[in-house]
Amino acid sequence: MLEVEMKFKVTMPERTLEQLRMLGFLPGDKLVENDRYYNAPDRDFAKTDEALRIRQVEDSSLLTYKGPKLGEKGKVRKEHEVQLAEGSAPMMHQILLDLRYEPSIEVNKERIPYYHPAQKDIEIAWDEVQGLGTYIELELKVPEGDQAEALLCLQYLAESMELKEEERRSYLQLLLLQHASK
Repeated sequence: MLEVEMKFKVTMPERTLEQLRMLGFLPGDKLVENDRYYNAPDRDFAKTDEALRIRQVEDSSLLTYKGPKLGEKGKVRKEHEVQLAEGSAPMMHQILLDLRYEPSIEVNKERIPYYHPAQKDIEIAWDEVQGLGTYIELELKVPEGDQAEALLCLQYLAESMELKEEERRSYLQLLLLQHASK
């Protein structure tokens, strides 16, 4: 499965929220997500454009691997996720440490998912990212080979919401850049 995503810094929150409402998207419940990223012992994920993380949302945890970006538009990449058993995130963290994976920066955010009753495949996330500000992500998950059509769909949605400057870097990359410049 491929994740096809476009992300934008929100510069006019009220206007962007109004556009979401006008397009028929409805807000879900606010989530607090804490993402702990890791770097491999045999290669630098920053250089290979990969990511490995444990995401904690309340009592739920996911282990996620993301492959390198494919193409020049949007963020198209392989994504593999595994739901961890309740309470097992600390043990997964220890397993990764024992395998010599090194913890990187944590990304903490409040996320409000938006959904459309008639377009259930499109995922929209309104993110308040600690240390970075407000972003909106548009996402589709599609089988390999369907990424071009999915990207066109997201580009059309972004244009209809007047979202202009796509941010292709991950929150992790943005935070690492921020820390490096201090």
